[in-house]
Amino acid sequence: MDYHNNKKINYSEFLAATIDVQSFLSESRLKAVFNQFDTDSSGKITEENICLAMQKLGKEINRKEVHDMITQHDKTGDGMLNFSEFKAIFFDGKEIDEGADAPFGVDGPATN
Repeated sequence: MDYHNNKKINYSEFLAATIDVQSFLSESRLKAVFNQFDTDSSGKITEENICLAMQKLGKEINRKEVHDMITQHDKTGDGMLNFSEFKAIFFDGKEIDEGADAPFGVDGPATN
């Protein structure tokens, strides 16, 4: 993402990365990523799930950052992320078609 190699991400670099992610993701791909973090197959992602998944990848993660991220995106207030809340992280709160499997465009999913 840091195209200028200045160890900073400017707005245009962030936007380019976001557009790249949105054009790559599909419902099935996003569900596969969700399942990687849902380490206990509960249908929800907890702080512990994220820490365990990252540990399996050999990555350390700050527990407070995980807590803050879940708190920011947890719309139901249960302290966990369901799949809908997880999708909203990538699509700025836009709902996507549950049955869709084609990659989404820059503007998100097509509406019928």
